[in-house]
Amino acid sequence: MIIQTLVAEVRLSSNGGTETFTGDYSGDLSTVYFEQYSNSSTWINANSSTNILPYNASYYDKEYSVRSIDITAENLINTSGVGTFTIAENISNQISLTPSYSFAQEFIAPELCRIDEIMIYVNFHLFRNCYYDIFIFDEFLQEEIDWAYKYETRLIIDEWISVNPKSNVLKGGEKYNIVLKMWFSPGAYNETFDYWKAEQYSNSSLNKGITRRFDGKNWFSIPDDDITDMLCNFSYTKFIDPADVDLKFIINNKVVEPIYQIPPWASMGYQAFISYTFETPLDQNINVTVVTNQTIPNLEVWIEIYYIYLINATGSYVVDENKMEWVITYPYEDIPFGWPPPLFLFESDWTLIQLNDPDDVEMTEIYFGPITIYNKSYYGITNFFGPPLESGNYTGIFQSPNYCNSIFTKIKSGGNYINKPTIQLGQTIQLEAEITNLFNLPISGGIGQILLTSPTGETIYNETNLSSVNGSLSTSDIIIGSGFESGNYKIQVFWTNGKEAGYYIADILVEAPVNILFWVFISIGIALISVASAIVSRKYIRQRNWEKSLKNLFVLTKDGLSLYEYSFGIEIQDPALISAMISALTNFVREATGSNKFLRTVDQEDKKVILYHGNKITTALLSEKDLPIIHKRVKRFTEAFEEKFGSILKKWSGEVSAFKQAEVLVNKNFPIDVEDQIIRGVRGKLIEFRNRLEIMKNPREIISLMKEITEFISRYRSIVNEYYIDYYSEIITIAEEKISSS
Repeated sequence: MIIQTLVAEVRLSSNGGTETFTGDYSGDLSTVYFEQYSNSSTWINANSSTNILPYNASYYDKEYSVRSIDITAENLINTSGVGTFTIAENISNQISLTPSYSFAQEFIAPELCRIDEIMIYVNFHLFRNCYYDIFIFDEFLQEEIDWAYKYETRLIIDEWISVNPKSNVLKGGEKYNIVLKMWFSPGAYNETFDYWKAEQYSNSSLNKGITRRFDGKNWFSIPDDDITDMLCNFSYTKFIDPADVDLKFIINNKVVEPIYQIPPWASMGYQAFISYTFETPLDQNINVTVVTNQTIPNLEVWIEIYYIYLINATGSYVVDENKMEWVITYPYEDIPFGWPPPLFLFESDWTLIQLNDPDDVEMTEIYFGPITIYNKSYYGITNFFGPPLESGNYTGIFQSPNYCNSIFTKIKSGGNYINKPTIQLGQTIQLEAEITNLFNLPISGGIGQILLTSPTGETIYNETNLSSVNGSLSTSDIIIGSGFESGNYKIQVFWTNGKEAGYYIADILVEAPVNILFWVFISIGIALISVASAIVSRKYIRQRNWEKSLKNLFVLTKDGLSLYEYSFGIEIQDPALISAMISALTNFVREATGSNKFLRTVDQEDKKVILYHGNKITTALLSEKDLPIIHKRVKRFTEAFEEKFGSILKKWSGEVSAFKQAEVLVNKNFPIDVEDQIIRGVRGKLIEFRNRLEIMKNPREIISLMKEITEFISRYRSIVNEYYIDYYSEIITIAEEKISSS
């Protein structure tokens, strides 16, 4: 029986007994451009507002469609609610405490509020200028909530001084601390003082909370604490709790519950926030209504609308027993764009091999990570902060996972088909291949082909235009008749839906009719990506999203000196110390055990340290998981690092700036998602601004740079507020000091 019809849009060629399948990509990959539009409204004594937003927008003669919106409601302030909270105020009963490096006064917040002004009473005679640093801390003096400072040029002070904190939200009934630190040389709290005076009561019932002093190492309660408080008070503004007013967002008649958060700029109280992604492109304007169950004196509603413009990509695939490769062509037009830069999308379970520019030169400094568009997940490639892209076609080369990893023989028995490992001549069978994704879930649809070739390489059976039904790709009935002869037959399965593919080979041993004819399946399931042998195993499934467990990467010399450090999230304050500890631990284990083998893993419950020891360096990766794929990535990174910086390592003199280029290797071996890369990019830009500012002296240059910084902050306000407010505050402080000193 010979069926010669080929699968639609699939091309077939012979390759030494196995076949090569080629065809066209038919998914929805594209080049994506981003723009955004801001909308705002203000309530005045109202309980609802409605905004009608455009579902599309025209930029540079291109039609953009809305992808998502961010809604923020803030300024939940009780305009009639202000007050003053006094901790101690009788300066006639003032006393001096033991000189210390810092003092802290505990108090209980009177209600949900913001502290606007803190006043403390100081009394001193000095011979030099000083700074007051006044903080608001939590109950346990662990979390800094807010901070303000005052520069004092007077040498004799005997009065109340005040500072205005930037942003804070205190919860009624909870304990907090006002903390004073003083310094006389920049950034150094290295002298004791007793200038902040305390009041001693006649009755302990007047006490507002614990008074503590810091001796440079620890906090201690002061003597007679039950009848002593530091002389201080504060004025505050009352806030409205959004939960009390049942604030809700309604998007196109769908009620969406916001999250309530304290923003970095907390001067406007609690903030209600939602980031909402549309599941499909819209064809009508967006109705956004904000409602509460009571009148709000003054509410600010901010809406950021994110639009996208798509240029469809084209491509093709080549599948055989050695590879499952996709080549995608991305058109790129030189269109002004917003943020992030344009992305080249590829399927979320593909592996990027390389990206070539319009001149067919491989691009090395690229970034990629996950992104969701209209409820579908992709990966996106961009060059972020690299040189601008050129107009033309960019080419991406990818490998995809294998969606076919097994095939079964089913013998017809009456009206049923029974799985059997052996068959005999005269029986009727079906061949059934399983089509499943990386999570072993069945995939329906697509188009497939099953071929059977004889021991001489002749195609005996070729059924095409098969479709997967609930993960099953089955042939019609095949009669094992006299046309079969003894020997090894090869079966090949190919399936694709135009954006994924499956390929499988099995051998069939057919014996003489006098013996039992049986099938011997040799699992050759071709796995074609970097973790091929684990594509559908439980082990691989556990390794999905492995990159989200990464914390910090350290590169050390064999002597334990830090060469390079990279953070995948929270920055470590003292990477050199961590590096030294890792080196010491490694050496200790070797000496204690007398083993010549190197330590590979340190397991501390939910924290792991994964190590790889190269010829010249040791790489240590802090992670939440200990997975084989992470070990492989660390090994690959170490080898690449030694190859790239081998000549520098041979004559290294202690300068680590030469290793900054290692971030390219990190991005290649430990890809992080697009959002994380944007966040890290903003941090890098803020550091660049600070470094430029530190060497400036001319006020005009400083003011010009501050304009540039302000423009940058306006674009990435939400990222700066959430992650890098300290960086920004430091830049402002440096600029103020430079301008005032000039």
